[in-house]
Formats: sequence, structure tokens, C-alpha cells
Amino acid sequence: MRKTNILLMILLLAMAIGWGVIYWLFFAEGVING
Repeated sequence: MRKTNILLMILLLAMAIGWGVIYWLFFAEGVING
């Protein structure tokens, strides 16, 4: 595997986790407030 491919996979994974956490925080906050 090339280093670029590994870096790209890590970047995509980090972005997915980041968006997942943000979405979960908004969802949890909405449930608590609702």
C-alpha cells in the first residue's frame, strides 16, 4: 500500500468520526431539550 492511500483512508475515517460525533451531540442535545 502506498503512504498516500493510507493517509487518505485515515483522513476519511477521521472526518467520518468527526461528523458522527457532531451529529450524535446534536441528536442527544435535541432529545434532552425535547
